Amino acid sequence: MTKKLGSNTKAKNFARLLDLTWGQTEPCWQLGNVNWYEGKPIKVSENPINDENSTDEKRMPTPLTLIPHSISPSRMHEKKEQVQGDRIGASDAIEGNKPEEAVSVYFSTGAAVLGIEVHAALASIEWSDSPQLELAPLSIEAQKMLKAFLDLETTRNMFKRPEVSCLLWRERSFDLLLDGQWVSGVFDRVHVLLDANGLPVAAQIYDFKTDDASPEDVARRHADQLAIYRKAVALLLKLKETVVMAEAVPVRNGRRS
Repeated sequence: MTKKLGSNTKAKNFARLLDLTWGQTEPCWQLGNVNWYEGKPIKVSENPINDENSTDEKRMPTPLTLIPHSISPSRMHEKKEQVQGDRIGASDAIEGNKPEEAVSVYFSTGAAVLGIEVHAALASIEWSDSPQLELAPLSIEAQKMLKAFLDLETTRNMFKRPEVSCLLWRERSFDLLLDGQWVSGVFDRVHVLLDANGLPVAAQIYDFKTDDASPEDVARRHADQLAIYRKAVALLLKLKETVVMAEAVPVRNGRRS
């Protein structure tokens, strides 16, 4: 798929993004016949289920994604682009807001790569009493941001192992129908509290944000997205929304007390 990168590379290309996203693992080996479809007839439906003019009640809903899009090579430069930010915009679509009312976030490719680094590092943390996060392999900017964030008392409390039984979700992706809308997303971190029988009774969602904004602005920007996440967790765990809490955690400028 691509050549293996050096251990200290700072390249800004797809190979670098793949390395940051997946980490350095053993090479993938391809199995099976990649041309399996050759020689097989292709059946085309006369009434596609996603035909916009179709009145079929079984028509598939339009997917709503909360997963950030990948960055194309044309954007791999220092010029800042106005693009959709860290998982925002989809929430505005659910609420029926006009596109011009959506929050605009500016970031360069460097910011996008930094966000990937930070999210991957935080996903590697289980609890505060687990082996400590190794910052050395990260970029200097990611190291500085994470060191300041991890030194906060509120951060240490967030990673503290609960006194009750708890199921931990980290970078858990989901796809589901929510209020008639197909929603896809990724939970950064969720603490699922369990009762004596091992059944979910409550949940706390933590969504890490690297926005260059105050904690108050971060909370405001991502309120709609977190509302969707609360509904999603409640549906997945068969809980009432009242026992599912959610917080946008500002990594860059400190977490709220």
